[in-house]
Amino acid sequence: MSSVSSSCVRFLRVVCGVFTWIAISIFVTACGSGGGEGASSGGNSNTLLATQIAEIQPDNDTDTSSVFVQLGTSSSPSAGAQIISDTSRTELQNQFLADLEAATKPKVLLGISTSAPCDVTGFSQQLENAHKFSSDAVVRLDLTACQLKLLPSIPNVKGVFADLVLEHQATGTPSAQTVQAFAYLIQSIDFSFNSSSSRQINTSTIGAGAPKSADGIGTVIAVLDTGVEERHPALGAAKVLPGACFSTPSNGGTGFCSQGNQTIESPTNTDPNKRVARSCTGTGCEHGTAMASAIAMGANTPYPSVTVNGAIAPQAKILPIQVFNKVGNSISASSGDLLAALEWLVTEAQRRKSSGLAPIVAANLSLGGGSYAQNCDKDSLGALFNTVFAKLRALGVLPVVAAGNAGLKTSISFPACTSNAFSVAATQLDGLTPASYSNFNDQVKLFAIGGESSSNNTYVLPTLCTDGNNFSCWGTMAGTSPATALVSGGVAALSSLKPNATASEIENALITANSGSAKSVTINATTRPALRLTASGYKLIAMAEPSNPSPAPKPSPLPSPPVATQGRACFYPQNNYQGNPSCATFTYGNWDKWYRLTTRVGSVKIEPINGTAPAQSTRVTYFHYSFDYSFATRGVTWSESLPNTSSLGFWDKNPPWIFGVHLQSP
Repeated sequence: MSSVSSSCVRFLRVVCGVFTWIAISIFVTACGSGGGEGASSGGNSNTLLATQIAEIQPDNDTDTSSVFVQLGTSSSPSAGAQIISDTSRTELQNQFLADLEAATKPKVLLGISTSAPCDVTGFSQQLENAHKFSSDAVVRLDLTACQLKLLPSIPNVKGVFADLVLEHQATGTPSAQTVQAFAYLIQSIDFSFNSSSSRQINTSTIGAGAPKSADGIGTVIAVLDTGVEERHPALGAAKVLPGACFSTPSNGGTGFCSQGNQTIESPTNTDPNKRVARSCTGTGCEHGTAMASAIAMGANTPYPSVTVNGAIAPQAKILPIQVFNKVGNSISASSGDLLAALEWLVTEAQRRKSSGLAPIVAANLSLGGGSYAQNCDKDSLGALFNTVFAKLRALGVLPVVAAGNAGLKTSISFPACTSNAFSVAATQLDGLTPASYSNFNDQVKLFAIGGESSSNNTYVLPTLCTDGNNFSCWGTMAGTSPATALVSGGVAALSSLKPNATASEIENALITANSGSAKSVTINATTRPALRLTASGYKLIAMAEPSNPSPAPKPSPLPSPPVATQGRACFYPQNNYQGNPSCATFTYGNWDKWYRLTTRVGSVKIEPINGTAPAQSTRVTYFHYSFDYSFATRGVTWSESLPNTSSLGFWDKNPPWIFGVHLQSP
């Protein structure tokens, strides 16, 4: 009896000990170990990791943070480079995602179920949208505050850092196109070719023979942006190739991809609803189309009475890659989606090269975020981009990146701050005066024309019209965005002169042809050359630029556009022409008309329909608020915010007819 009792006691002690150990383990796991020292050897609960988590976790438990999780074993730690095999890296990434999913599930112990430590609503989608990178053993995904606290208990987690939100680098609000603005575009393109409209480079060593056109023929430019509208008449389906989409619901946004976190368009796709990167509608979507147009707008593109003889590289093709997502009423890009897109671009560049297809010679990144005074290669995120940029360069793809529009003169944006980026700053229309908005430091490689964001001095680019199904829309845009696009077009132009040129050879031709000359820009005692493709072309083919080249013929004066006979008046419910407008057409001359509306008028926009506006002014009357508008002094398109009706002594209870605007010739 005593022996039986003793055995039972020993058995109970073992069971209780096991139960206690397991219970404690579960408790520690559920609490995330608090990130303190002394956690189990399989995890990485340390003070640094806890600090990293505390810095990036969202304030609201229901919100998520887009983060990068660094993985590595004790023998092969992660350090922003390929230090482990591809197989080991993939195993680490897959195991981490499996461990993280398991950590959020309820635990079962001796028939007793314990609650999951975190709310897992939508977590399967979060895991599905995760990016597993090839540049390093790193995973990018969205995690709640609770899920972040689980990381120290998961084996092989070495660090965590925040995703970076990136914005396109077009400054100011795009405005309506004018004939004069088109002249700015022509001027900018011509100036980029050493103030000559001729793209001809004499490739012969015996004088005048064998000229070659630097027009981008046989090249492809990847545009990582908001998508490129192939229906725009400046581009077309023959120029815009089937693309790809890397747009996840990161940072609280909504992705544009038709299938999960990425969609690669089939070359045989004919469904307009599955273009993924060849169309994008809504606020901000015009940016990618504008960049593509500056790079490769087709020759002889018409605009009422004006013909633009192509962009920088009119014969180049465009590979569109959607990397932006929608956040509220605006758009932005995540560095995680951008990195995933760049890694795919490496694969695509390899595929095109091995298949004998036209090579990708540049990746245009007219985007950026943050501020970096120094090289960012040692930053965790910078190391990843430095790795992928190096891979692209090895394949002949030059990553051309905007320096940013914060107006800083000692710092530039990410990812322009990486040493492998070809970073571009912007000048005004003269090509030599730094633009006020442009970032700059000694990491900038080149200046190009970006224009100024003002009514009288604005660089113009074609943009996607979002008015119904009308895709023949033109507008103006300034910034390091268009400056970067001009340089990407320049890379294609030079590559067509020497198809076997390496990325380093193209880079060298761009930055040394005019280095230290009068064709350079100096800020803070640091001098960088401006884009001059004729000189760079001769540098690339190792020939001296002619000292006395034949002067290029002066372009014919722009014909006077026709004076509009019809106009359009649009009335908006909110200031700054926001909201859904009510529009009506009218005939210029002696018109006198009341427009009756059912809502208040916040702003009015008047614009010509079939030409330029006439010289006469227009009188606008809103209740007893009246003013005259002169097209001669305010430009072709006019808009003005009107006072709220309450400030004019009127009340909502008044009949609908009080919401009226009177337009007349004074």
